[in-house]
Amino acid sequence: MSHKVVFEDLDWELARKIGLTPDEIESLLYFADIESQTVHYFL
Repeated sequence: MSHKVVFEDLDWELARKIGLTPDEIESLLYFADIESQTVHYFL
């Protein structure tokens, strides 16, 4: 039961002002790497 992620209501200008912590950046890079490899399990 999934659905499209809705992000139009996010305040991107505020997000740019706040930025990301080094830990948040590391986590996002880690998950992007892991998710990019998921497709290989279906080949």
